[in-house]
Amino acid sequence: MRGMQFLTGLVLLALGLSLSTGCLPLNKQNQNDLVRPATAFTAGKVSPESLVNYLNDNARRINSLRAKVDMDVTQDGKSVGPVGVLVCEKPRNFRLRASVLGSQQIDIGSNNQELWFWIKQANPPHQYVCSHEDLASGRAVLPFPFDPSMVLSALGMAEYDPNVKYDLKSFEKSHELSWDTVSADGRQVRRTIAFHRMPVPVHSDKAQAFGQVVKDIKTDKVICQARIEKVYRDRHGSVVPSSVIISYPAERATIRLMLSGIEINAVTPEDAQLSFTRRPIPGVQVYDLGKRGIVGPEGALRAGYFPR
Repeated sequence: MRGMQFLTGLVLLALGLSLSTGCLPLNKQNQNDLVRPATAFTAGKVSPESLVNYLNDNARRINSLRAKVDMDVTQDGKSVGPVGVLVCEKPRNFRLRASVLGSQQIDIGSNNQELWFWIKQANPPHQYVCSHEDLASGRAVLPFPFDPSMVLSALGMAEYDPNVKYDLKSFEKSHELSWDTVSADGRQVRRTIAFHRMPVPVHSDKAQAFGQVVKDIKTDKVICQARIEKVYRDRHGSVVPSSVIISYPAERATIRLMLSGIEINAVTPEDAQLSFTRRPIPGVQVYDLGKRGIVGPEGALRAGYFPR
């Protein structure tokens, strides 16, 4: 399972580099206000509060997102290029389905009750599932760090906590906003978001917040870093990364994540029902990570089996 598991982990980490502290519903605003340059970069003095407000202002405009996803994953000179569709909706709805050379390989999803994933090359290739309750309590452990709210954050849909202690450093061409937190695997880490110092034109495909770095506080080594090459802006001024390069120095791996055909706030209740409902896969057994066993259609545990 390792090769495809690592690929899946990279994809999810690429989507979830930013820390999410909760999502709020979409707020209605005057369209003329939505297309003005960010005041955090035009009003003179920049502060941690103004940068957090800039990020949160964008998050409040986006309730759902749907896009085609093209990925180029490279590790130790070997590459694979999954292609798929990403659909997500606040607060926990998420679906990513991807193929390699026309063969369906990955199906990852989440709704308000549970999350699940299926990787064709896994051994055994079960459909793994767990409730959010089991994941939060530690009864279920995922083979890679994944939190749907982190995905929303990376896509510009989740808000940052204004009460966190942020540090701000300003340089000739950039501002860097940093704070300490705990990673999904329990490490003490320091996260940094880099912003262009000059305001980016509202019709540009350039990102105002263009880079992120996650470092291990104990070792001071970079865990992962990302640079946003391009963003997509809808007619209301909402901003979504459309091309990102992420690197993982310890794994000698990089991933380029490209979104196209981006639709913001276009997911209907019917779409949501179809996209965020887990369905059986013919010939594939369901393994509950919280119950630690194969389960039947009604969720009953079948004793005596644990994947190795």
